[in-house]
Amino acid sequence: MVSLNTVAYRDGGSGALDPRYDPVREYVRRPKLGEAWSFAVTYRTGTTKDEVCIDLYQPDDYGFIAKIRVFNHDFYVDLLNTGRLEEWTKAEELTNLEFVLPGAVYPASPKDDAVPSAKRYRLRVADE
Repeated sequence: MVSLNTVAYRDGGSGALDPRYDPVREYVRRPKLGEAWSFAVTYRTGTTKDEVCIDLYQPDDYGFIAKIRVFNHDFYVDLLNTGRLEEWTKAEELTNLEFVLPGAVYPASPKDDAVPSAKRYRLRVADE
């Protein structure tokens, strides 16, 4: 839903209400029993700033990709659920990539340097 809100911020309410986003709206509001969408995640090693960023990509023939960066992880999802996200990640030659299929347990195991505590963050999309 964060990604769709970013679309609304960028394209206005009417842009986010485009019927092509109906499947993602339905998935967020009323998912079908057992429904899950694929996503991809990359992991960057090294020190990162405390940051949360959202980018939107509209690559030809690959749907509409949203990237949500949460510190040293980048999560990618196709807002149109075209089934071509994995192809796009290969075309982009993303490194440290894990492609997560529907029904998969993610994460399979914690990272070696993971901190066993949780924090809550407020996301803000800033004009640059």
